[in-house]
Amino acid sequence: MDVPEPTGTDRLLRLLLLCEAMLAVVTTLESAVVVAAGMGLPLPSLLTGVVAVALCLSARSAGRGGRPRLTGWLQWAFVAGALVDLVIAALVSYPPAPLGVVVRLGLPLTVLALLRRPTRRGIGPVAVAVSP
Repeated sequence: MDVPEPTGTDRLLRLLLLCEAMLAVVTTLESAVVVAAGMGLPLPSLLTGVVAVALCLSARSAGRGGRPRLTGWLQWAFVAGALVDLVIAALVSYPPAPLGVVVRLGLPLTVLALLRRPTRRGIGPVAVAVSP
């Protein structure tokens, strides 16, 4: 099967999704250590692992020019979770870390912006026949 060359937007989208997947893997390992120490439940660790796998599959699809709907839903879930964390931090009067806000909100919002951009596949040079 002939796979078209990914565009620059597709490559950037794939890179950002892989960064999110890496963060999800690190979070999964962190919560697995907490579970192993007996201080937490295994469900958050499992869910974060599932999200990491879904992000890896989305990155694979984005590298091939696909734009799966699951990617958009995951990004909106990340934005909602970050906003809930920010509201809780504001209610507790604890200032959120600026880098955390940028990573937790900026990365998903950037991916959502890239997902909304139209793909330019299939648009190429057009041969026009001119009759004399």
